[in-house]
Amino acid sequence: MIETISRENSPSLRESAVYACGFPTQLAWSPDGTLLAASHGGGIGLWTPDQRQPTAHVAHDAPIKGLAFDSTGDWIVCASSDTFVRGLLTETRTIRWDFSAGAAVNTVAISADDQWIAAGAGDGNLFLWERGRPRPLRQQAHQDEITQLAFLTDGRLLSGGWDGMAAVWRPGQAAPDAWLTRADADGKPVWVRGLAVSKTGLAALCYRDGQVWLVDCMGANLAVQAMLSAHEGGCDAAAFSPDGSVLVTGGRDQLIHVWNLDTRERLVTLNGHKKPVLDVAFSPDGRAFASAGGDGSIRVWRAIPPEV
Repeated sequence: MIETISRENSPSLRESAVYACGFPTQLAWSPDGTLLAASHGGGIGLWTPDQRQPTAHVAHDAPIKGLAFDSTGDWIVCASSDTFVRGLLTETRTIRWDFSAGAAVNTVAISADDQWIAAGAGDGNLFLWERGRPRPLRQQAHQDEITQLAFLTDGRLLSGGWDGMAAVWRPGQAAPDAWLTRADADGKPVWVRGLAVSKTGLAALCYRDGQVWLVDCMGANLAVQAMLSAHEGGCDAAAFSPDGSVLVTGGRDQLIHVWNLDTRERLVTLNGHKKPVLDVAFSPDGRAFASAGGDGSIRVWRAIPPEV
């Protein structure tokens, strides 16, 4: 029996599937866990977990840099380097709407209640669509590229960028509720390459120097809880297990680390990719997580008992 991934069974994590996928940029699971989607240089790939052949492929002339499912799984919203944010129906893979942000779009996120869609652009602009409104709100949120976005459970939005800033935004307000910035010894920004949020409001900020900061986003300020020295050469991605017990990170050292969130200790290191790990994502039931690598592979990891 395949178990929910936990601190106790993390030593039994093994690959259950490997997919070929060009140059993947971001991963997303459908809410029911029946589909794994990956954005990449040629479009979007869709797989039924553990099946080697893709279920479907959505071709695109420009690289897709980020994607997100809505809460029903009926829609996928994607971000493209051709400046467009697009909404497509999952079943038919047909584009039903699009909008140009005027610059390459790196990341998208959808709030849990589907009331807001957020998109982060390469020029630092943040776009927020409210459901039922014809046009998005636009604001200059960062001084450089926005790299990733994620909604918190209270409906606010966390953003990270090349300017070294992580900020929490309340949709419809021009100024952030809270923020923090990082710079190196020379005063240069330490890029936020990736981020993830848990159901309790804990965020993992992934930095270009390989550190991962665990930050409480629910107070008046972004309170740093821990600083993990995670990956040589930089950290690109993180994902919390649905129950909040473990954190998975991926980095430029081609490694995946699984962390105990109570003790902040590394539980196990996985070595499957031959190039940097660019994204990681947990399945909704917590029984698997997927990793995307610069080697053009997507790998699904499960806690598989030795007797299986």
